[in-house]
Amino acid sequence: MILVLFLVAAGMSVYAVSMSSLTQEEMTEFNRSRLSFETKAGSYGYFGDRGFWGEISYRYWVGYQGFSPVSEADFFAIAGYEQEAEEARLYEKKTSDLLWGSIAALALGGALFFTSEEGSSREVGGVILASGGSLVLTLALFRMTTNRYPSNIAQSVADDFNARLLEDLTR
Repeated sequence: MILVLFLVAAGMSVYAVSMSSLTQEEMTEFNRSRLSFETKAGSYGYFGDRGFWGEISYRYWVGYQGFSPVSEADFFAIAGYEQEAEEARLYEKKTSDLLWGSIAALALGGALFFTSEEGSSREVGGVILASGGSLVLTLALFRMTTNRYPSNIAQSVADDFNARLLEDLTR
């Protein structure tokens, strides 16, 4: 454990020494090109089965290149991690598909319910479709507050990219 801490501290001191050797123009370029991320958190509440209040907390991260936010997929692509970028793109696409599919199911289910006669199979179908849509909407909203990869992976990728960027700038 102490060896790991020593190695991390040594790596950070080399990084700091290299940063201090940058010219003003190189530092500006580094700050405009580097990768970083910000962790965000929140929560939402609900009433449970027995009327008790419940809460679900979530954390996710937002990537940046320089001063501009980038998607998770772009974050990995910029760093040269194409396989991870593709997996993040797929995660984002599935989340979007779930969201729009659930909204369509809710709308169609509601339309069937409100335009049918009471007790008809069409009304029951509308209720089932709207109920399924609301469950999938919950899943889609949860996925919108998560990333494909956790923040510790984003930190490693950003550190790797930034070290290569620093090396390129000081050549």
